[in-house]
Formats: sequence, structure tokens, C-alpha cells
Amino acid sequence: MKLLTSRIQDATGGLLAFNEASQAAAIGTAAGLSSDQLTGLAKLAKNASVALGRDLTDSFNRLTKGAIKAEPELLDELGIILRLEKASNDYARVLGKNADELTTFEKSQGIVNAVLEQGNEKFKDVGDNVNNVAKLPYSVTFSRSSYPLKRHDIVRYLQYLRHLCEKGQERLRPLAPGL
Repeated sequence: MKLLTSRIQDATGGLLAFNEASQAAAIGTAAGLSSDQLTGLAKLAKNASVALGRDLTDSFNRLTKGAIKAEPELLDELGIILRLEKASNDYARVLGKNADELTTFEKSQGIVNAVLEQGNEKFKDVGDNVNNVAKLPYSVTFSRSSYPLKRHDIVRYLQYLRHLCEKGQERLRPLAPGL
């Protein structure tokens, strides 16, 4: 369990606390989620929280609980619109079955897969650069003897922040058309 907790923390770039990661690992494995699914949800939470300006822990809790309990209202705030019937039908098609032949476990797997697929599609442009950008301010040292960042590093950092703001604005525009 400790290894899985570490993998979940690593997927968020170390930004998720050990307590939250270990609780999710316990609940997720009890619900039948694989290590890859849990780390996928953690990475998705990181990307969504950066893109939407939300708290990482809240995003991660919404994703895990929303996927495990099949509660679309938890996922709606992250822009993930879960349709339970569609998720079941899509997963049944992958397994070569009819949706009404799926077991409870198979239905839950279909829901988790739908959440991961839709979330990764929505937040794919945030990608792995989030770790580098999030850690950049902490790598700046202001001692007289060492300045590890060059001007072009700071310019790239600011350009990336501008890109994230523009993408967030594009995603939020349909939610508030008058702004």
C-alpha cells in the first residue's frame, strides 16, 4: 500500500499529501481500481486543478469518489460530464457484451475508464509540464553567489503561465458567456 501511495503522490508531482494519497489508495483498491487507474486519476487531478485553478486535493477527491461511486455531480465541477448508460455501453462494446450483461465490477470499470478518457482529453494540453512549472519558483535562489535561472528561463515560465491562463479562459468561457 505504501508503494501505491508513493506512486499516487509522484503522479501529482509530490503536491498531494501522504494522508490523502493513502486514503485514496485504500478506498480505490477496495473498490477494485488498479494502480494505473489510481495514478491516472491523480495525474488527471493535477492537470485539472492547474487548468481550472482549483485545489488539487479537492479535485483528486472529486475524481476518485465520483468515479468509484458513479456520482456525476462530483465530476461536473471539473467539467467531466459522466453519462452512466453511455459508459456502460462503451465498456460492454469493448468486452464484446451487451450492457445488461455487465457485472457490477465491469460497470464500475467502465465508469472509471470513461472518467479517465474524458478528463485526459479535456486536460491533455496541460500535460507533464505542470510539474516543471509548479516547481520552478522553488528552484530560484537569491543568494549573491548563485542564480540558477537565466532570463530566458523566466521568460519561458511566464509564457507558459500565460498559455495556461488562456486555455483556462477558453474552457471557462462557455460556463460564463457574459464575461
